Amino acid sequence: MSKVKISVTFMLLAVTFCVCLIVSNLMEIKTVDLGPLTITAGIVVFPISYILNDCIVEVYGFNKARLVIWLGFGMNMLVSLLLQLGVWLPGADSWTGQEAMATVFGAVPRIFAASFIAFLCGSMVNAYVMSRMKIASGGRRFSLRAIVSSLWGEGVDSVIFFPIAFAGVLSWNEIGLLIVTQTFLKTFYEILILRSPCVPLNCCATMRAAMSPTLRACHTNGGKSMKYKWIWFDLDDTLIDFHTNSHMALRVIYDECGLERFFRSPDEWTDTYESHNLTLWERYSRAEITQDFLRLDRFATPLRPHWSGDEDSLKDFSRQLDPLYLTRLAEQTALIEGACEILAYLRAHAYNIGVLSNGFKDVQHRKLSNTGLDRFVDLMVLSDDIGINKPDPRLYLHAMQQAAATDPSLHVMIGDNRDTDIAGALAAGWRPILLDAGADALKVDGKVTITPRLDLLKELF
Repeated sequence: MSKVKISVTFMLLAVTFCVCLIVSNLMEIKTVDLGPLTITAGIVVFPISYILNDCIVEVYGFNKARLVIWLGFGMNMLVSLLLQLGVWLPGADSWTGQEAMATVFGAVPRIFAASFIAFLCGSMVNAYVMSRMKIASGGRRFSLRAIVSSLWGEGVDSVIFFPIAFAGVLSWNEIGLLIVTQTFLKTFYEILILRSPCVPLNCCATMRAAMSPTLRACHTNGGKSMKYKWIWFDLDDTLIDFHTNSHMALRVIYDECGLERFFRSPDEWTDTYESHNLTLWERYSRAEITQDFLRLDRFATPLRPHWSGDEDSLKDFSRQLDPLYLTRLAEQTALIEGACEILAYLRAHAYNIGVLSNGFKDVQHRKLSNTGLDRFVDLMVLSDDIGINKPDPRLYLHAMQQAAATDPSLHVMIGDNRDTDIAGALAAGWRPILLDAGADALKVDGKVTITPRLDLLKELF
């Protein structure tokens, strides 16, 4: 039977969570006037349990948070039973506090029953909202997510708890006021704690953000040891729909530069360019031509049969087209289906995400930023950085050095090109995954895993 390792930090968070929950339920018996407002004494402690719940979701995931919630439920029930046993036991002749004890702890079963139901619903809602917002935000903006999720959780908790706990004891107007004031006061209290630089609990709130990429990847994923630490993606036609974006950029410069002088239609222009450009990129990947030659010739050769001027003027015009094309290309934002989904999933599960591309430095960073993918990516390594292209394993070695993880078995490469992405990953000792839209299912072919869609990769991680 496999053993699940529990860290000391996780144990301390879980124990503190349970203690805060139990103490807040005991204090909830007492109502307190705060100016014109009536609140319960439990407000002093209860929001801390929500902050701890957020920290556990943030660092260890929803499944571990759910485990702690059920643990807190069980500990609450145990305390309630033991207190009732204490009230029931006959007192000694010298004992004079039976009436007071019965008055205070006699209300505990009702308070605890209300708390059990409210706590389960509120904590689960809090953990779920926190988890979903974490995925949507790519693991960023912890404080905002903690506050919004707590507002939902505290709201659900209050709506359930106060009618059950105080119906017949307080008026419905007072109960309604308690629901509203407690929800917002608890949330405001949490904001103060999260923003305080001197409260120890703030360390928990910033724990995940403070962890280095390598340390984050050492956490467990759903209770299973994570075999890989870095998941690398090719950029064009793996995450970004380069074909669609390039096609749109070419049509824009067709109109802007008056290319109707040379081609009968935008389609003729794009077809001619893309056919020649594909051949150049294959040669560039094999280091047969330089980047400067590629960037000039991909425009000059399609234009040459239609050009009436001399060669120098053709080259000058081609050099004008190149930066304009790259600018328009970076403005396009079409993505491969499932790109954001898989990146958010990997980010939420504490994997480090890298981009490894043969693309040009002056445009790849702009493309990553303009498409919004930069919020998921920890590191981008480009062939331009060292003048070596995929599939040369030296580029993969450079990426490992930049990631401070030089064991090849810790790395996965996901790309759409067998000859560059996959061949280079195999040569470097990385696990290769080929994105092939023509594949019928997720499958393994020799050492290469093949997937027709990015979202199917969730099954592997």
